[in-house]
Order: sequence, then structure tokens, then C-alpha cells
Amino acid sequence: MVIIFLIIGPSIIMYSQGYRFDIKKFQFVETGGLYIKAFPEEVQLYINDKYINKTSFFTRDILVQNLLPDNYNIRVEKDGYHSWKKNLEIDVKKDSPKLISRDKVDAFTIDNNSIIALRGNEVIKLYDLVRAEEPLYSFEYYNKNSDYQIVFIEKELFIIEDNKNLYFLNKENNSFENKINAQSELRYTPFFNKILFYDDNNIWLMPLKRYESPFFKDAYSIINIASFDEKIDIIRWLNGDYFVFTLDKKIYISEIDNRDNLNMFDLGKNNVSNLFFNGNTKKLYILNDDELLETEKLIP
Repeated sequence: MVIIFLIIGPSIIMYSQGYRFDIKKFQFVETGGLYIKAFPEEVQLYINDKYINKTSFFTRDILVQNLLPDNYNIRVEKDGYHSWKKNLEIDVKKDSPKLISRDKVDAFTIDNNSIIALRGNEVIKLYDLVRAEEPLYSFEYYNKNSDYQIVFIEKELFIIEDNKNLYFLNKENNSFENKINAQSELRYTPFFNKILFYDDNNIWLMPLKRYESPFFKDAYSIINIASFDEKIDIIRWLNGDYFVFTLDKKIYISEIDNRDNLNMFDLGKNNVSNLFFNGNTKKLYILNDDELLETEKLIP
């Protein structure tokens, strides 16, 4: 009885810790696992031609644990579909990358639990870590000779074409709208429910909600704030109504209210290479001719 206990006791402990006895190596080894997530539902999983399990409408993934380190033949099947086959190595404490899409992907971005990718003339949510859905959004402006960036700004989805043309996803009709066609590289800076877009000579404002002060504007409309002959280098928000920017390395403060005339104020600083506004001190810090300068409080 004592001998049996001494033999079985350690085996039970090692089994609970994820170890299995490998007959080939005649020793206890740490095990690995295989995770499969498939679309559509009701696919069958085979490992080394042995049926393991199948997915359902409610559970579209399968986790197979306690596999000894080895090479396995993995096969996923569903009637009416081509089989997916792969020889995979199961190793200790290793996760093998999983192929999400075999289609050509032109651009992609990651937002929270989602991967959004541009594929041809479509935008598709390829993989969602929380929900098993793949919403498609038609992108009618696609040009195979152009370059695309997919960006999230304040939780809104945009596509920037050739660093100049801005497209916005209208969630009400699930379609993209061309909002801005810049003449040079398009840049942006957000502030809560507003985004300032700008190129070398123009500044645009997009409110992300309906505004009634200082002006009446619908959400997601484009407001032409100003155009200049000089080059715009830097823009920083001061608050929701004012921003600071540089024209040919000279600093100005401007309001966003473009009704009638646009009120702008010259701070009288030249050769500015960078600037930063501190929301706590309400002061502007300026890198000017290799000197770091500090202004008085600019806003209450």
C-alpha cells in the first residue's frame, strides 16, 4: 500500500500541474494546447485523423489541452466547404500565430479588441476578440495605385488616401464619405469632441457632435477655419475654443469661430521649432532658437 501511494501520489500532483507521461521519452513532460476559432459555425476538428470536437452557433472556438509536445496533423472540415489542413508543432508554453485572412491586405489598424483591415475595395473587421462577427463596409473610393492609412480618431474610423484625402465612416448608413482633399500631407489633432485637420496651408475643423455654441454646426460636418500663403508647421489645442499654431515658425493664437472674421493674435515669437501647452499650468512652452521659453497663463 505504501509503495502504491508513493508511486501514484507524485503522478497525481504532476498531472494536476499539466504534466503527462510521454511513453516515447519515458518521462513526465509539460503539455501544450491547441486553440481553433473558425467561421462559419459547426465545423469538425480532427487531430491526427481522430475526431476531437465540433463548434456550434454559440461556441465557435475549440480549446484542446494536455497535448504532448509533438507534431500534429490538424484538419478542420465542414460539409460544402474546403477542408483546412495544417501540420503544427505543439510545444511547451508556446503560442503559434494564427492566420486571420489569406486575402491581400492593403492596410490595417488595431482598435481595442478589433483588427480593421482594408482589402481591395472593402473595409472588413477581420477578427474580434469579443464578438464573432465580421461587418463589411463598402469603400467605393478604392484605387489600387494609392496608399491607405486606417486610423481611429476619438473612436471614429477614418481612411486617409495618399496622405491627403480624408474619408469618414458614417455609421448611420455604414458608408464612407469623402470629407477633405488636401493639397499636401494631411495632419490632425483631436480635442474631446473636435478634430482639427490641417495641411501646409489650410485648417479644417470637424465637430464630432452637434454644436450650438459658438456656432450651429451638425456633427461630422467640415468647417473651413482658415487658409494661408505661409506654411503651417504645428497646431496645439488650448481649450475647446482656441488653438495655437505656427506660420513659417511664427506663433499665433486663433479661435475656431470663423463667422465674420477670424480673430488671430501674434505672440511675437520667431524661429519656433516646437511648442507645448500644459493644461494644468495653462502656460505655453516654446522652443525658440534653442531656448525654452514660458508664457504667462493664456486662458483662465
